[in-house]
Amino acid sequence: VGEALPCGLCGRSGCPECQVLMKANGSGSDMQTKCQYALDFRYKTADEGKSKTACRNVLILCGLFPGPKQDQFVPTVWRYNMPEHLRLQDSEYASPQQPEGIAIPLFV
Repeated sequence: VGEALPCGLCGRSGCPECQVLMKANGSGSDMQTKCQYALDFRYKTADEGKSKTACRNVLILCGLFPGPKQDQFVPTVWRYNMPEHLRLQDSEYASPQQPEGIAIPLFV
């Protein structure tokens, strides 16, 4: 597994083809990626988790992304990568790993 922001499908880091885009409306069925391990992703099932499939690593839209329009494809972040995403991409905001900073807006 890669060290920085690993792909939730293949585990590699730093591969542009692994970027997953999702429609801004949050519809899990409207995703785009060129990861060689892409599969038919059942967002609701993964988000809820089950006793036999406890992993809940799903794609989420960063609420700090500047103004995506409805039905526009935007970059996503794997849930398990969000703390690192905040540290690397939105470092001016406070997070559990970085308590100093601007409070994340309530709408996020």
